[in-house]
Amino acid sequence: MTRKLDKTDRRILYELDRNARISETALARLASKSREAIHYRIKKMEKAGVILRYLAYIDVTRLGYRMYKIYLKLGGTPQEKQRFYEYVKGAGNVFWFGVSDGAWDAGMTFFARSDEEFNRMKNAMLLQFRGIIHSRASCVLIDVHSYPRKFLVGGHAKPTVMFGQPGENRMDGVDRRIIRILLRDARMRIVDIAKNAGTSVDVVRGRMGRLEKSGVIARYTIEVDNEKIGREFFKAFLYFDGMRREDELRLLSFAEQDPDVVFLVRHVFPWDVEIETFVEGYKEYNQLVGRVRKLFPHSLRNVETAVFSQDHYFPGASSAFE
Repeated sequence: MTRKLDKTDRRILYELDRNARISETALARLASKSREAIHYRIKKMEKAGVILRYLAYIDVTRLGYRMYKIYLKLGGTPQEKQRFYEYVKGAGNVFWFGVSDGAWDAGMTFFARSDEEFNRMKNAMLLQFRGIIHSRASCVLIDVHSYPRKFLVGGHAKPTVMFGQPGENRMDGVDRRIIRILLRDARMRIVDIAKNAGTSVDVVRGRMGRLEKSGVIARYTIEVDNEKIGREFFKAFLYFDGMRREDELRLLSFAEQDPDVVFLVRHVFPWDVEIETFVEGYKEYNQLVGRVRKLFPHSLRNVETAVFSQDHYFPGASSAFE
């Protein structure tokens, strides 16, 4: 059931999308409401299932990993597909997993220390489910530009850029426990994080600050039930006949300005860019694609589409940070 959001609800969701750890007092100032009213509205949206959870975006490339994507066309029975879905969601090295219709039936983002490690993981999956995997495409990520949901309030927004600056930051057991907690509930109070992590408030505050400064924690955000706010998740796979640097900058500027662009993902091969959007339906999605085509009338060669019914961020996070 779609829930109608008023101006204040949309502002709250937008600000929580930008920073899930924002205080209710700060939200009250931005929305011109009392802190009590903000608290009530947040709890109401949680209870209604509009807000599913608060989470941290973790840039695993800052920990020495590389990012890879695989998209698949699947056959088999519903039961066989479900076994495959559970396999992928249970893998600790899967950053994202989605189920879709259109150009592809499933997509996933893996992280690995090397091309060889990824190749072993990929082959293990392909061999175990070779009976239902009909075709596939693999690619290496360049970076991901993540934008808050601009359609909620209008205007433009700078992105959070992930996976573009590899690093070798080291983590100990305390860091890993803190990250596991923040992946489950990024809005948890520091005193409660400290209790769950088995350490002090000062240690948690210092560790979180270090993880944020190093870019390991890229952003605190929210997971929203798109169906509850009348939105569907589409991906556009863009194939260009080569992109000059000025073309890339023009596309990135477009993504900052356009209200419907939520993620822009750059790849090495086989396509060049993915645009992810949460729109009311195919008509609005097609209008977005039209705006991109108008921007690149000569160099945009092809656009493929997938609409996603499942979308899982870091499904195996509990095992990834043991």
